[in-house]
Amino acid sequence: MAGDGNFVIWIVLAAVPIGLLLISLWARARPPGEARARTLEREPETTERD
Repeated sequence: MAGDGNFVIWIVLAAVPIGLLLISLWARARPPGEARARTLEREPETTERD
């Protein structure tokens, strides 16, 4: 049972770089400006701003 803490630490240390790699690959796979275009599609045509 003493080694359980070390196991959790190794899982976290392995998951962080893998997650960063997947995020960067996903971001590169999308065309530039796609997220902004989706946001503009969801916004109403006329927005009332004070």
